[in-house]
Amino acid sequence: MSAGELHTTAIAASAAGVRPIRAQDMLAGGIIVGLGNPFLSDDAVGLAVARRVHETLALPGIELRELATGGVELIETLVGFRAAVVIDAIQMEGGTPGACQLVDLRAPWPVLRAGSSHEIGLLEGLALGRRLGLAVPYFLRLYAIAVADPFTFGTRMTRAVEEAVPHAAARIAAEVRGELSRHSSQTGLA
Repeated sequence: MSAGELHTTAIAASAAGVRPIRAQDMLAGGIIVGLGNPFLSDDAVGLAVARRVHETLALPGIELRELATGGVELIETLVGFRAAVVIDAIQMEGGTPGACQLVDLRAPWPVLRAGSSHEIGLLEGLALGRRLGLAVPYFLRLYAIAVADPFTFGTRMTRAVEEAVPHAAARIAAEVRGELSRHSSQTGLA
């Protein structure tokens, strides 16, 4: 579905009496999203780190979700939350497997043209959500964990990536604790 089709769908939904979640109608405090495939070796690291961050923080009103893909599904998952932390695997040439980095969402990103709405990027999706008046997070942090092998079928991560999970989770939890704490009790309508 293209951006135009999404806009047309939003207009049709509005005409039918279906009201999208607007910024003033925030539903929940915060969310931690792990992205990855548990059956593709290191690609599961986003899921494992997200679980560990959620357990470490143990904040009321902060949900945990696990997704196999990003794109529109991720944007739909983020709608209605005040704060979000997204954790995913990244394969980088020369990257150290298990290294955790905060992705600077303000830095220039290469312009990518999606062939379909399934390929929409995080920033494109958030921008579209804002244009449609959807309640997208005020606070968003995207973390990428470097991986060695995200393509081999198997439920075990490579040793370096598996050993990095507790360290990455501790770092992320420490960095987002304050912001998620501010939003953790805000679970009702604004």
